[in-house]
Amino acid sequence: MYCRILLTIVSVLALSIPSNAQTVIIIVNSENPVLDISSDDLRNIFIADKSVWEDGNSIQLVDWKINNNIREQFYAKILRKSLAVVRRGWVQKIVVGNIYPPSVLSSEEEIVNYVATHRWAIAYVGKKAMPLTVKTITLDRLTADDPTYQLK
Repeated sequence: MYCRILLTIVSVLALSIPSNAQTVIIIVNSENPVLDISSDDLRNIFIADKSVWEDGNSIQLVDWKINNNIREQFYAKILRKSLAVVRRGWVQKIVVGNIYPPSVLSSEEEIVNYVATHRWAIAYVGKKAMPLTVKTITLDRLTADDPTYQLK
């Protein structure tokens, strides 16, 4: 009886995980002193409510130009908003304030290269080996290998 219940639970959980989901990591330039970022701070950065690092340097935000699994997963789990809603928010903030939109790039390679050459940049990419010019930071003090990491 318990085995049947356990098997049912495992089956339901397996079906609820999107087959195209992958682990997403947050990267910054290797010279950026940031080691961890909270989900709230990350959300605020990507919806233009936070534009400077704790030390006062301007954040150079990088986002994906194309819609892909990584972007969809990031928006759903961190921003909790659709692309259209985020875009409208950015347009309003650009018109009203002195806010600059994120650099928008087409590939993971372009994003990693941008972050590698811009000390105050932040971006998200799929988990893989990163060059030494960028570093992966923890999210809510969790590494991407932790089972409770949000962006799996």
